[in-house]
Amino acid sequence: MKSKSNPFSKFEKIIKETITSLQTKLPSGIFCFISNHSALDFTSAMPRSPQPPTGAPVDKYLDRCILAAIEINASVHDGAVIFSFNDQQGVYKVFGWSYRLYPPFDTRALLQNRGSAFYSSGSMSLAPGVDAVVSWSGNEIWCHEQGTPRRLSRETR
Repeated sequence: MKSKSNPFSKFEKIIKETITSLQTKLPSGIFCFISNHSALDFTSAMPRSPQPPTGAPVDKYLDRCILAAIEINASVHDGAVIFSFNDQQGVYKVFGWSYRLYPPFDTRALLQNRGSAFYSSGSMSLAPGVDAVVSWSGNEIWCHEQGTPRRLSRETR
């Protein structure tokens, strides 16, 4: 179970703004926010060369960081971007690009007619050390916390 001090909520607005600004160049994706590296037990980094730098903070310039990473290697968004929380600085930072998610949990029964990224995000959000997983496709942005999806974007259908 997540602690009540989940730091993700402080960054939700920046994440939503970042994804909204990226949607024309990056129509879908997954961001995974962790506060404990035990969450990495359920991931696998896909090798990328060249590898964009890591360590950039989640701030109002995150969209520029992601676009710069895509310019370095267009395949880095093929997979989840992992952000790790730094307790001392009180901020999430880019930990790694292009991760496969292997969550051992199943949340397919929550909502019907969603895709693989949606269900993987929900399942991954149940893994120990994961604060939240945000996935988007088209105009829909979803935040998954403890297996529960919550829409961050307005209904567009």
